[in-house]
Amino acid sequence: LNIVPRQQVATPGPSGDGENCGCTVLDVCEDQEDERDAPPLKNVPAPLESKVLEANFPCGPCKLYQLLFKAGSELIDQIAKREGLTKMDIGPWGLSNCVDGKQARQRTWKYTKPLNIPIPFSPKIADVTEVHTLQIKEVSGWLLEIVITTDAPKGDTFKVVNQVLCMRGTSAGSCSLRVTMTVEFLKNVGFLKGAIQGGALKDTVKHWGEEVSAVLRASLAGSSPDAAAEDNKDTEVAALPSSAAPAPKHSFAPLLLPGLMALGALLVVGLLFTLAYTGWQSLLRVQQSMVEAMELLVKAQEQLVSLQAARAGEQCTQGSLQ
Repeated sequence: LNIVPRQQVATPGPSGDGENCGCTVLDVCEDQEDERDAPPLKNVPAPLESKVLEANFPCGPCKLYQLLFKAGSELIDQIAKREGLTKMDIGPWGLSNCVDGKQARQRTWKYTKPLNIPIPFSPKIADVTEVHTLQIKEVSGWLLEIVITTDAPKGDTFKVVNQVLCMRGTSAGSCSLRVTMTVEFLKNVGFLKGAIQGGALKDTVKHWGEEVSAVLRASLAGSSPDAAAEDNKDTEVAALPSSAAPAPKHSFAPLLLPGLMALGALLVVGLLFTLAYTGWQSLLRVQQSMVEAMELLVKAQEQLVSLQAARAGEQCTQGSLQ
């Protein structure tokens, strides 16, 4: 992994004097894991639309944070290996822009994600960018927001937002982890909206509920990730809500677009062929009707000629008799 070391960063404040609104970037966690009388977290925002994971871990919030997000953590390598991530680039912590005199620690993760789409000529990989914003960091816990974008097909129409909340548990040396997510659409995607939401939720549940959770428990228990996943797969992962559209296996929902576009093109071609065939048949029927009308007209003309000839003969006969 290409992991850039953390740095102390100070960006200009609103006045441009180099102040950082009182926010600093810490290289180490200073929480006291045995401090049970620490005040609870304040100003915690409401969870996002879809619940992904709720689980308890036998460690304090600080240790969990270091395992998951500290640069150089072995768990980052393990999770990347399990998910087949490559070209991992973890940027240094910096400070977000000042908003109402406040700043938050922020950094960017970039990596390449493999794609398994059973559609010919579909992309096999996608570049993913995650922006991590540490909104709360206290002794009692922390709150991290992760905004995920990708260059996959239709990736410019939406972003996935994860809210990762960790709070000190009721017993010493424990914590609870809650992950929720939502999909924010940047452009109108029409009938693809449900597929994108369902696929994003499924991918997020797989990442946090299976991969991250298994690696975490294995690290804390000293066992293998596969054994940890088997022991906890029925208790940690939140069930997919019924409102979410089901996503195909191995789905990264936006990547279904090539197949849907191909199917749509086939349907359009089929419709045009049907219309052309129907129109041709109608044209043949009209032509046949015109031929039949011409035949009737010819017969009528023949009958009219016969009637005129008969009338002329009658007149000649009458003239001879007179």
